[in-house]
Amino acid sequence: MEVPYYGQRGDAAAATSSRAPWYKRNAPFAQRFHVMIASDGRPMEGEGMMKKDGGEWEPDLRLSYARAAT
Repeated sequence: MEVPYYGQRGDAAAATSSRAPWYKRNAPFAQRFHVMIASDGRPMEGEGMMKKDGGEWEPDLRLSYARAAT
Protein backbone atom coordinates (compact mmCIF):
# COMPACT_ATOMS: atom_id res chain seq x y z
CA MET A 1 0.00 0.00 0.00
CA GLU A 2 1.18 3.53 -0.70
CA VAL A 3 -0.62 6.65 0.48
CA PRO A 4 0.48 9.94 -1.11
CA TYR A 5 -0.24 13.27 0.59
CA TYR A 6 0.09 16.79 -0.77
CA GLY A 7 -0.66 19.64 1.66
CA GLN A 8 -1.85 23.17 1.09
CA ARG A 9 1.45 24.53 2.43
CA GLY A 10 3.49 22.72 -0.22
CA ASP A 11 4.47 19.76 1.96
CA ALA A 12 4.31 16.20 0.64
CA ALA A 13 4.73 12.68 1.97
CA ALA A 14 4.24 9.06 0.94
CA ALA A 15 3.49 6.18 3.27
CA THR A 16 4.05 2.49 2.56
CA SER A 17 3.63 -0.86 4.41
CA SER A 18 1.32 -1.89 7.25
CA ARG A 19 2.73 0.88 9.46
CA ALA A 20 2.18 4.03 7.48
CA PRO A 21 4.11 7.05 8.81
CA TRP A 22 3.45 10.62 7.77
CA TYR A 23 5.67 13.54 8.76
CA LYS A 24 5.52 17.30 8.32
CA ARG A 25 8.73 18.81 9.67
CA ASN A 26 8.21 22.44 8.67
CA ALA A 27 8.60 24.98 11.49
CA PRO A 28 6.87 26.54 13.32
CA PHE A 29 4.33 23.70 13.36
CA ALA A 30 5.52 20.10 12.88
CA GLN A 31 3.34 16.98 12.83
CA ARG A 32 3.83 13.23 12.68
CA PHE A 33 1.18 10.57 12.28
CA HIS A 34 1.35 6.76 12.19
CA VAL A 35 -1.36 4.39 11.03
CA MET A 36 -1.24 0.70 11.93
CA ILE A 37 -3.16 -1.47 9.47
CA ALA A 38 -4.33 -4.90 10.66
CA SER A 39 -3.17 -7.95 8.70
CA ASP A 40 -6.71 -8.51 7.38
CA GLY A 41 -6.78 -4.90 6.12
CA ARG A 42 -9.97 -3.99 7.96
CA PRO A 43 -9.25 -1.99 11.13
CA MET A 44 -6.70 0.82 11.14
CA GLU A 45 -5.54 2.76 14.21
CA GLY A 46 -3.86 6.13 13.84
CA GLU A 47 -2.06 8.37 16.32
CA GLY A 48 -0.72 11.86 15.70
CA MET A 49 1.72 14.12 17.51
CA MET A 50 2.52 17.83 17.06
CA LYS A 51 5.33 20.18 17.99
CA LYS A 52 4.97 23.97 18.04
CA ASP A 53 7.86 26.42 17.68
CA GLY A 54 10.53 23.78 18.32
CA GLY A 55 8.94 22.63 21.60
CA GLU A 56 8.34 19.08 22.79
CA TRP A 57 6.18 16.56 20.91
CA GLU A 58 2.64 16.39 22.33
CA PRO A 59 -0.50 14.38 21.47
CA ASP A 60 -2.43 15.76 18.50
CA LEU A 61 -5.15 13.32 17.44
CA ARG A 62 -6.10 9.66 17.57
CA LEU A 63 -8.25 7.99 14.92
CA SER A 64 -9.81 4.57 14.49
CA TYR A 65 -11.00 3.36 11.10
CA ALA A 66 -13.10 0.30 10.30
CA ARG A 67 -13.97 -0.93 6.83
CA ALA A 68 -17.73 -0.97 6.33
CA ALA A 69 -19.33 -4.23 5.27
CA THR A 70 -20.11 -4.38 1.58
